[in-house]
Amino acid sequence: MTNIQMEDQAVQKRSHSKAFEEGLQILKDEIDLALQWNRPSILLAIHDSNTGRMETEKSLEQAIVKRNKHVAYITIESANPDVIRVMNETPNSADVVFFVSGIQNADQASDGSVYRALNIRRELLVEKSICVVFWINKLEAVNLARLAPDFWAFRHRVVEFAPKHGSKKNSIPIGLFLWEEQIPWMEEDAQKKKLSYFEEMLVRLPKGDDAAVVCMETTLKLVHYSWLLNDLIKFTGYLKKGFALVEKYPVSQYHAWFLNARGIELYEEGNKRDALSHFSQALGHDPENSVIMMNAGTAAHAMGQNQKAILIGLRAIKKDQGNFHLQRVLGTLYLSMEKMDDALKALTKAQEMSPENTDIHYLLAICYFKNGQLSESEKELSMAKKKAPPENAVQLACIGILSGKKEKSLAQLNLSLENGDIRKHQIMRDPNLYFLLNAQEFPVTH
Repeated sequence: MTNIQMEDQAVQKRSHSKAFEEGLQILKDEIDLALQWNRPSILLAIHDSNTGRMETEKSLEQAIVKRNKHVAYITIESANPDVIRVMNETPNSADVVFFVSGIQNADQASDGSVYRALNIRRELLVEKSICVVFWINKLEAVNLARLAPDFWAFRHRVVEFAPKHGSKKNSIPIGLFLWEEQIPWMEEDAQKKKLSYFEEMLVRLPKGDDAAVVCMETTLKLVHYSWLLNDLIKFTGYLKKGFALVEKYPVSQYHAWFLNARGIELYEEGNKRDALSHFSQALGHDPENSVIMMNAGTAAHAMGQNQKAILIGLRAIKKDQGNFHLQRVLGTLYLSMEKMDDALKALTKAQEMSPENTDIHYLLAICYFKNGQLSESEKELSMAKKKAPPENAVQLACIGILSGKKEKSLAQLNLSLENGDIRKHQIMRDPNLYFLLNAQEFPVTH
């Protein structure tokens, strides 16, 4: 039994934290009183986690519906930055609780119009007895107090929801997982040519024992390229062939890599527990494999086992201290856990290890952006552009969102999808978009 398998058995599940329940109850009580006495209620709910925010919204909406009221979701748009006017013009607003989000992005795109409108028109919320929850992050909270001080003074309650730890599962993008070979971005036609090349190579290889290792290596490449192309039929076929080969020729290293591929497939199917189990099995065949070890740490984080995930990640890096990809993934795990200082430290180290890599600049830009360091974020984007132009529609979308042009960027990404310039699976697998969009904002979910 590997260390990771033993650690699995020691992990204890926990429900919502007491702080989460208390924060949710405060919002419920405030809304109850506002609806009961037909008075205004201006509530600010601070959430830096998109997943956590969506969960809180859902729980709160269920409580509101039970009181025979309904929720109106409003995402502020740069073309219509006066959200107070939108709420005032909503029919039967006395029966509505408004959930408002998107302050910062819309404000950047409208040159400060959102905060100005909130500050100037705040009294209308009181006159119309509007009940509203503004869903904001820490940066937006700071900017509200600074850029809309009169609105800030009008607020009734501020509730901050800290990131939850423990057993809650996280939706980590599949693109964060590592393969035997880290294949850089290439166009679909180039991927198909690579697949055809290795298919022809596999046919030409001798069938005897002398060619067994080359056959396994080639089959592993076919598994990877089939996955990149989202050709699930070929992926399954080559993976089956790979397991048959390692059963006949028990080479532990390749057995581990095929189990790793199966673990990635299981994760993408939504079976996180079995994915983690397969990574652990793979380490049973190749205990020193730092890449698979990091995948086990990533899967542990997806299962909500954050402390375990970091311990595994650090152990992987200790075994292979010069591996840029391990350092990059560790930084991204910290980012997902909202440990910004640790994320910046790890990603900066990764950048030093591979100065020519442009993707690290995008990750650093995201970290700075989420940490409220907008000028630093812009510097990272500028450095990325100097090294190489954006490679694809996803990178263009990330640049646009980080530059405060979310609506335009999402429209362009949708158009790229419709035109076939990019595929659905490429968008869903991208690690960067995950940190910039809510689940409802992904083009492929509409």
